[in-house]
Amino acid sequence: GVAFAAAGARATVSSLWSVDDAATTELMVKFYEELAAGKSKSMALAAAQRYLRTQTEYAHPYYWAAFSLHGSDEPTQVGGGMSWWWYGLAGVFLLSLVIFAFKMR
Repeated sequence: GVAFAAAGARATVSSLWSVDDAATTELMVKFYEELAAGKSKSMALAAAQRYLRTQTEYAHPYYWAAFSLHGSDEPTQVGGGMSWWWYGLAGVFLLSLVIFAFKMR
């Protein structure tokens, strides 16, 4: 998160441990849906985590509890030419890069 903040990111969502790819994809898609609905970042993340807990295969905290928000909690304008799923895809890609970099250490 520090490198993203130094690069100008106002907020980042990061994981505290290695996470399941499929569960992370579902969580991030739901997170960006909630952002697009106008929720603050912390409320969107909490809603996405609650959603994942309702999914039988992802109910265990291992799948959803690793994620935390750092930085600004202001609502984000999602839209304006790009649909929410592009942002979700970009988020999953960036998270995958962070996980890959962590595993390569």
